[in-house]
Amino acid sequence: MESEKESEKELQPWERCVINITLRKSKNKEEMAQRRIAFFKEMKRQTIKSPLELKMEEMLEAIRSKITKNQIEGVRWFRELLSQDSPPIDTLIERGIVPVMINFLSHGSNPEVQLAATSVLFGIASGNTEQTRCVMDNGAVPKLIALLQSPKAKTTAQPSDDTVTTQLPLLRQLVKLLMNLCRSKNPPPRTVEVNRLMSVLRQLLLHSDVEVLSDTCWAIFYLSDDSSYKIQSVIEANAVGLLVNLLDKHEDIILIPTLRCVGNIAAGTDDQTDTVILNGALPKLVPLLQHPNSDIVREAAWTVSNIAAGDSQQIEALLEAKIYVEIKKVLESGHFRAQREAIWAVANAIVSGTTQQTVKLVQDNNLLPPFLNHLNASDASPNNVILVGLEHLFSAAKELGILQTFCQTVEEMDGLQKLETLQYNQNAEVSAKATKILDSYFNYYDILEPQ
Repeated sequence: MESEKESEKELQPWERCVINITLRKSKNKEEMAQRRIAFFKEMKRQTIKSPLELKMEEMLEAIRSKITKNQIEGVRWFRELLSQDSPPIDTLIERGIVPVMINFLSHGSNPEVQLAATSVLFGIASGNTEQTRCVMDNGAVPKLIALLQSPKAKTTAQPSDDTVTTQLPLLRQLVKLLMNLCRSKNPPPRTVEVNRLMSVLRQLLLHSDVEVLSDTCWAIFYLSDDSSYKIQSVIEANAVGLLVNLLDKHEDIILIPTLRCVGNIAAGTDDQTDTVILNGALPKLVPLLQHPNSDIVREAAWTVSNIAAGDSQQIEALLEAKIYVEIKKVLESGHFRAQREAIWAVANAIVSGTTQQTVKLVQDNNLLPPFLNHLNASDASPNNVILVGLEHLFSAAKELGILQTFCQTVEEMDGLQKLETLQYNQNAEVSAKATKILDSYFNYYDILEPQ
């Protein structure tokens, strides 16, 4: 009993202090042991690098060496690395590879290094916006321009066998890189850069190689895609005529970016649109609207729609070129994407033209039936465009005193029924426009009808 009581008695303060110190020491030892384990694990992780990391360090040393053989081996290795799925572009940028590769662009005595370095920069510039911008910010554009203007990188419009073998691969890769840099939108190339680039790109439009021409046109498209001042740089470089001439080419990979360029210019100011017309684009658009490739038909119709959004003189030029004979065929039997652009081409001409031009457009080309046929209950986008065009047609008919005849024609083509259906469309804008046409013109027509 006494021993039990002794064991149950409270500890003296000094005894509790000894126990606490012992516990703290034990805890500290455990923490120190855990820290040591973590330290050695980290050391092991840093010491044992992956095969890729080890190889990358080796190749980084190679490209920074003064030995040409090592440089070639290193640049080739990075080119191969960037050709794989999900390449480590950010890691390469962090390791400082971009300025080294840009410096290699000046190695005119070693075209093999130049070509491989261009491929590496192309791979990096093919990434996201920040990665593309990194190549530009490290001074790639001036180097590229200088290289493209140098005799060693140039090939003539009709290159010889020797130039094709030794220079054309480098030229192709340089233009591909330039095209990717022109894609940068955040921020876009500066005005000075755009003007210098256009000077070089204009010369490249004289080349005969299909790849060079295709990538050059894409580069011009990217440069002229977002503002009238960039479109003006294309005009001031005297490139519009060369682009229009390319519309005679048979290769799809040239025609599509060329149409994008011409369409961009046509979407500019009225004066800029005039340069497209004055350089003879309209007759060349007619066969392109008949092209077996529906993508080319769509781009051609898009270009027409941009011209049709201009002034009455530009509308007259379209009418004289018989463009709308082909637009009608696209509306009737084209691919649905091409038909969307054809709808815009008709609606823009109706809205932008004079009353007399509107009548001539619709009557001479019999455009009303296929135009009305595209009114449907399911797709709001073309409905809105068509309804805007129809409202202008009704207004023109009323101005000319032929509203009753026009209303009867629309009704005979099931247009009235379609308009009545669209009054209850889920899209509020479509519903409002259909209701406005019915209230403004068919009710007016009903009042005019004899009882």
